[in-house]
Amino acid sequence: MDYKGSLKYFTHKGLIALIGTIMFFAAIILTIPFLIAWGMWGIYSYLPFIVVGLIMMVFGRGGVMNDAEYDGQTERLKENIKYRVLQAFDMDDDKHVKTLEPIIFNEYEFKDDPAYLYKKGKDGKMRSNMYMFAVLLFGPEKMYVYTRHVNLTDENTEEVITKNIYSYTDLKKAEAVNEAIKGKIKEKEVTLEFLSFKVFSNNDETIMSIPVQNDALTDQRVDGINKLITKVKARKAAESNQDQ
Repeated sequence: MDYKGSLKYFTHKGLIALIGTIMFFAAIILTIPFLIAWGMWGIYSYLPFIVVGLIMMVFGRGGVMNDAEYDGQTERLKENIKYRVLQAFDMDDDKHVKTLEPIIFNEYEFKDDPAYLYKKGKDGKMRSNMYMFAVLLFGPEKMYVYTRHVNLTDENTEEVITKNIYSYTDLKKAEAVNEAIKGKIKEKEVTLEFLSFKVFSNNDETIMSIPVQNDALTDQRVDGINKLITKVKARKAAESNQDQ
């Protein structure tokens, strides 16, 4: 992973490239009258400025990732994910966790923390230097939650991996929640608004939270988990009544 390149994605100010762009186009505009008066000889009047501006434009952007290249830094996190998650829970296969289709999240994290860097890409998507990978597996009685948190700009920050198992009877609901935090983009404070996929325990403790896309798939996932929780709780209550 290119940690230095990822850091530059957030911190690069592009001042040299901006000055070069202004110099280049200004020189082009100023050259036009000379081209009209003297023909091709007129271009030599501002040729040094055109060349220098062009060099500044090119090298001022040198080594700076675009949005797609930065997103590509996360691809290695997705390799062999099924095997790694099953291994984390000491499972040989997934035959016992097929009550629902596995849910896989891979999203940039948002938090009101100075260690978090933010940038809004040219595609309109907000990105951070913190990335979260989460997998939910669903057995007949329990939900298995595997998460991995990675700092994409600092190789010295240790990855945080968690693995937890929850009985459905201990869960209250899943919900998509609108959230907003304060963050900084190149030293400018902004408000970041996003949707989080959350799962709550019976005592309203948040056991998982991850930013997600506001789309139909998120609604389907919330609905599927809530139906499963309700179904298992009803079955357990019926079994308890039969035993009395």
